[in-house]
Amino acid sequence: MVEQRKGSPAFWRRASLGVRVAAPAVALATVLTGCVGGGDGGEGGDDGGGSGNGGGNGGGTGDGAKPIASTDETVLKFSAKTEIMQLQRTQDDMVFLSFRITNTGDEPGEIFSELATQADTDGASLNSPSGVSLIDPQGMKHYLPQSYSNKDCYCKLWDNYNIEPGKSLETWVVYPAPPKNVKKLSVDIPTSPAIFDVPLSSGGEVPEDPSGKLAKPRVLDLRQIEEDLEDGTARDENNDETNVMLSSDVLFELNKSDLTSKADSSLKKVAEEIDESSAKTVKVDGYTDNSGDDSINQPLSEDRASEVTKKLKELVKRKGIEFKPAGHGSSDPVASNDTDDGRQKNRRVSVRFAK
Repeated sequence: MVEQRKGSPAFWRRASLGVRVAAPAVALATVLTGCVGGGDGGEGGDDGGGSGNGGGNGGGTGDGAKPIASTDETVLKFSAKTEIMQLQRTQDDMVFLSFRITNTGDEPGEIFSELATQADTDGASLNSPSGVSLIDPQGMKHYLPQSYSNKDCYCKLWDNYNIEPGKSLETWVVYPAPPKNVKKLSVDIPTSPAIFDVPLSSGGEVPEDPSGKLAKPRVLDLRQIEEDLEDGTARDENNDETNVMLSSDVLFELNKSDLTSKADSSLKKVAEEIDESSAKTVKVDGYTDNSGDDSINQPLSEDRASEVTKKLKELVKRKGIEFKPAGHGSSDPVASNDTDDGRQKNRRVSVRFAK
């Protein structure tokens, strides 16, 4: 027996790569209307000196400033409210974000490295907002803070880690700017759920110039992977391309390459997406698990890719599309072959095309 099957567990878990998943978002984050104020320091303490030498918890937002978005949800060990004070484009084609975290509880709290990035921190200051990022869900982009060669962010550090009840930690951080047509961004802060659809305005001014040469801006492509438990499909997509991964356990009988009746509905959905896309080329790739050997798995994966291609050609109505089927045997697994669930994920046919 080449393939081994057991039940029908979830094909892939739904996940979002590069972004933390926070839900239910609508209940947790509130976008407010109000002006973005200026001023000289906030409730949290002395005005700091910026990136590197900022003693105290000041952020320059001012006592009279009104937040443009906020959330009361937090993973800190004390009750806290997070408020976005400014999100603005600057003249230097950057984005300036300022925010504050207020202790709303009855006991003192502490923030040290909770806002810093948890990856690639060698040599970087931990008392910083380097882990705070901006998300453009429509453009599928993830904006990381501007940084220096020592990996410190272009941002305001803090020396006072203790936050008394009613007091705030106020800080700011600078990012590369998104395209001009982007009017809203989501703010992802490690200590709270992501705050969605924060308005992005113009006319921002960073409190201080960079203290050194800035490294190359870091803008990542977002990828989203999600599954459909009903028809055994999974999706892996970014802003440019869609990859629909079809479970071989749904498409075919054990060790066979003839399509089952269950395959029709899944392939019809894929064909409709191809018709609505701009794709001129569709790649169809077959894969198996590592049961048996590739003298059987390789031709089986090729035959399955060919059968899916044949069916898609019948279902796709748009003309001028080139289909490229290929089989890869047990290569390129997406999960461990040491478990039944992992082997099931590896038995798949992938249909990849431009959006």
